[in-house]
Amino acid sequence: MEIVKKRRPVEIAYGFFLLSHPAPVLLHVIGVTVFTLLAAWPQPIWGVILLVIGAHTAMQISIAMINDYRDRRVDAAAKPKKPIPRGLVYPHEALIAGS
Repeated sequence: MEIVKKRRPVEIAYGFFLLSHPAPVLLHVIGVTVFTLLAAWPQPIWGVILLVIGAHTAMQISIAMINDYRDRRVDAAAKPKKPIPRGLVYPHEALIAGS
């Protein structure tokens, strides 16, 4: 039987923040933003640009969360500091959030 420690809300929030892989996602979003603006130049339609950037951000975060869900057993041995092996986020929470 596994001992489950009680998580504080701040730990859960931090776990989801880490689970979203903020640095790689930010790099992708910067690239998408630059190329979207270049593609829309000289008459940008801001609503469409924001939609493209927002959709890409959501897609990247979803990919990151589902990837960590799928790799949770390998990460438990190789990368125990990741949010799921540390118990900050439960596997089913990562699957639901990434879906």
